[in-house]
Amino acid sequence: MRNYLRGQLKMDAESMLEIIGFLSVYPEFESVKLEKVAFTLANSKSLIQESLWDEFTLQARYLLTAHNLSTTTQGNTVTGIINKLKIDGDIEIGSAVGTPKDSWELSSYGRELTQLKGSVVGGFITCTLM
Repeated sequence: MRNYLRGQLKMDAESMLEIIGFLSVYPEFESVKLEKVAFTLANSKSLIQESLWDEFTLQARYLLTAHNLSTTTQGNTVTGIINKLKIDGDIEIGSAVGTPKDSWELSSYGRELTQLKGSVVGGFITCTLM
């Protein structure tokens, strides 16, 4: 997946099937560039250990991917701008909220992943956000 051809990400069939699967479950990310979805899915794959998640591995990977995409595609990062107000189209006022400890609360996907984690693997696993 790291092979670039004239600025385009070259993907194998398995990667494309993963993207199609992810977008069929979360169509709200169809407008995100495929390269970004592919990269985020690949990172999620390296962070979610199949030996711990077992049959819930794919669900956990998709939730982590959706969480990371939702917090970055809106201009937010884990400790970035959560609330933003534009005044007269020029002035932006934002408030920075969130820490790595509570960053899962920044999206419904992160909250669902936290609940799934508690049900499946308990407190024995931690996930690192990108």
